[in-house]
Amino acid sequence: MRIALFICIIISLASCGPEIYYQETFEVEELGWSYQDTLVFTPQIKETDRLNNIHLTVEHSPEYSYQNIYFKIKTVFPDSTIKEERLSVDLADGKGLWYGKCNSQSCHLKIYLLENFKFPEQGEYSFAISQVTRKELLPGVQSLKFELVESEG
Repeated sequence: MRIALFICIIISLASCGPEIYYQETFEVEELGWSYQDTLVFTPQIKETDRLNNIHLTVEHSPEYSYQNIYFKIKTVFPDSTIKEERLSVDLADGKGLWYGKCNSQSCHLKIYLLENFKFPEQGEYSFAISQVTRKELLPGVQSLKFELVESEG
C-alpha cells in the first residue's frame, strides 16, 4: 500500500509545472541565419482569460562569433493590428562566457520575451522573428524554439 501511495505522489509531482500549449522549432541552415530567413510562428489562441509567457530558445554553436544577437519581432494580431519591436539579447558576458546551458556541440539560451500577459482576443496570431545584426549572415545559430506557456503567476 505504501509503495502504491509513493508512486502516486511521484507521478503527481512530475506532472506539475507550467503547461506548454504551443511549441515550434525552426532549424537554421548550416551556412547560418540570413536576413531573408524570417521565422514565422502562428499559434491559434482560444483562451483569453489565462496568463501566458512567451519564451524563445536560441541554440548556437560555441564558436558563434558575437556576444549578442539583434532580433526584429513582428506580431500580427487576429484583427490585423501589427506591432514591431527590436530586441538585443546578450548570449555571453563581457568576458566571453556563454549564458545558458552549453556542451561541446551547442549552447541553449532561453529568452523570456513576455511574461504574465493575456491575449486580447481569440484567433490566429503571427510572430515573425528575423535577425537584424550588422552581418547579413550569422553562422553558428542552429535553431530557434518558440513557446507559449501557461503562466504560474
